[in-house]
Amino acid sequence: GADISADYTFSNPLGPAGFTGRVGMKESHLSMSGVLGHGAAIVGVFTEFDAEAGTLTEPALLARYTGSSYSLAVQGKAGGGNARITFEQRITASISAAAGLFCTGSGSLLKGNAVTFAVQNVFDG
Repeated sequence: GADISADYTFSNPLGPAGFTGRVGMKESHLSMSGVLGHGAAIVGVFTEFDAEAGTLTEPALLARYTGSSYSLAVQGKAGGGNARITFEQRITASISAAAGLFCTGSGSLLKGNAVTFAVQNVFDG
């Protein structure tokens, strides 16, 4: 089958805001996504409709904010399953630290969830 897609982008020439939307069709699957940005923040959503089965996938959500020396990102499913939160902080020009939390939505803190910590040092030369 042929792939068909259409994109729409709007950006505000007077300020740091914009929107990008996409609709695509591949065989019997219709995919739809949208990302809205303003300044250092973005929010997005994605879902897909299967015309043969008559089902809509659970929408995936994303939000991100980038500050002067840090970033915070959250992503997951609209129903609460498989959520991920990541915070990254630049300590110096070459050292950054990150912490993340991944939750499966299983209802138990000890089952399928993870916490990660990382420190990165970039060497020039």
